[in-house]
Amino acid sequence: MVEFLTAEPILEFELAGIGIALTQPMIVTTAIVLISMLVVYFLTRDLKVIPEKKKQVIMEAAYNFIYGLVSDNMGEKFMSFVPFIGSIIMFLILVNFVGLIGIQPPTTSFSTTLGLGLTSFVVVQATAIRNGGLGNYIKSYFKPYPFLFPITLLDRLLLPVSLSLRLFGNVVAATTVMSLIYGALHELNFFAQLLIPIPFHMYFDIFDGLIQAVIFTFLTMVQIKIVSDEATGHHE
Repeated sequence: MVEFLTAEPILEFELAGIGIALTQPMIVTTAIVLISMLVVYFLTRDLKVIPEKKKQVIMEAAYNFIYGLVSDNMGEKFMSFVPFIGSIIMFLILVNFVGLIGIQPPTTSFSTTLGLGLTSFVVVQATAIRNGGLGNYIKSYFKPYPFLFPITLLDRLLLPVSLSLRLFGNVVAATTVMSLIYGALHELNFFAQLLIPIPFHMYFDIFDGLIQAVIFTFLTMVQIKIVSDEATGHHE
C-alpha cells in the first residue's frame, strides 16, 4: 500500500547520537539531485562561444527556454531568477518522470510537495522585502484598503498550501490510476502488461507530470512578481 501522506522509513540509524530515518522520497530525491549535478557538470565542461557539440546546443536551447519564460512572465528586472526557476522546473520534471522506470515519484509524498511550496513561499516573501523594504512590505498587506488586511494575509499564507496540495493531488491521482491499470492487467499475459500501459504512461507520467511542473513553476513566478510589485508600489 502506498502511503501518500506519510512515508514509512526504510532505513534508520544513529549519527552522533541523533536518530535518523530515511524514507523512499528522501532517497529518490537525493539521488535525483546528485545525478542532476553530475549531468550539469558534464554538460558545462568545455563550453565554446560557438557551439561545436550537440550537448551545448541542447543546453543552450533549454537555457533560452527558461530565459524566455522568466522574461515573458516576470519582466527584465527579475532575470536573476532564471537559475532558480530553471532549477524548479527541471527538478519537478525529473521527480515526476521517475514513474516511467517503476519508481514511486517523491511528489506522491505530501512532505515533498509541502517542502517545495514552503521554498516558493520564502522566496516570494524574501524577494518582496528585498525589493521594497520591510516597511513597504508590511504596508502592502493594507493596500488598497486597510480592511482587506485579513484577506491579503490569508491569501499569502495559503500560497504554500495551495501549491503543495495542487501538485500532490494531481501526482497522487495519476499514480493511483496507473496502479489500478496494472492491477487490472495482472491476470493477462506478459506482452499485454508490457504494451497496454504505454499510452497511459505517456499521459499520466509524461504529459501530466510536465503540466504539473509547468503550473507549479508558473504560479511561483507570478507570485514573486505580484507580491514584489505590491511591496514596491509598482503595478504593471
